[in-house]
Amino acid sequence: MSSVINDAYEGDGHKYISVYSSGASFVNNPKSTTKAYTKEQLIEMVNYLIDNCCATCGDSLFRQKVGIPMGTDCAPFLANLFLFSYENEWMMRMKSEDPHLARQFSNSVRYIDDLLTINNDGLMKTHMNEIYPKELELKHENSECDKNASYLDLQLDVVNQEIVTSLYDKRDDFPFKIVNFPDLSGNIPRDGSYGVFIAQTLRYAKACAKYTHFMDRTLLLKKQLVQQHFEPTVIDRKFQKWMERSEKAVVLKRYGRHIRDIMSDLRGFQNKDQNTIPTETALVK
Repeated sequence: MSSVINDAYEGDGHKYISVYSSGASFVNNPKSTTKAYTKEQLIEMVNYLIDNCCATCGDSLFRQKVGIPMGTDCAPFLANLFLFSYENEWMMRMKSEDPHLARQFSNSVRYIDDLLTINNDGLMKTHMNEIYPKELELKHENSECDKNASYLDLQLDVVNQEIVTSLYDKRDDFPFKIVNFPDLSGNIPRDGSYGVFIAQTLRYAKACAKYTHFMDRTLLLKKQLVQQHFEPTVIDRKFQKWMERSEKAVVLKRYGRHIRDIMSDLRGFQNKDQNTIPTETALVK
């Protein structure tokens, strides 16, 4: 972390980092009304934070000596910067020693511990132990085929030399039922709970390149919510109302479908007794 902070200050060429209510910036002459820190102060604070991660269990207090606790505000940032320091060091070295090899990693992206490489010709697997520390265990999840992979909540498939995205949810592979989303048999506000359907379908539309993938997910969600005492007609009405009000609704913009066609497919699952949903071929227009 000290190396990352040093590089950030030296690269920007300013002495302080000023922290504001909505962001931060490097400056040489901070205002007296803002909080500003030199790199030495920031390094000291980060070191203190890492060295003093504590947890209580009953009457006992424990200090974590290895790693950082998951779930804390700083954990994602520290994990990202920790791995970045190794990646940056290796890339800068390869930029001088083997520029062609460095360019092979230009389509590599990572979010915390989820790593994706595109058109890398398997070089990540060859060089990963040079890039990352030995204590970091890397797993090649798509070992069977290089034509598909999952990254975050996306499933990526190479079809006719095109990357087609759809939704990936690792919970689909769990050998047990997942309890999620509101159940209206409980004492919770009913009207606001229907917003779950809108939020999830918006997420599906952003992830799914194909309309059939989007609608399959949407119908599965509707089926689950109906089983949790949602009214299918209310789901339909609120979804249609949202699409009519939102001129830039992702669902309409991405798939180029008329509202009546989307609603016709959505009503394919209409009541609690219906246990099937339209197949993908039935949804193709």
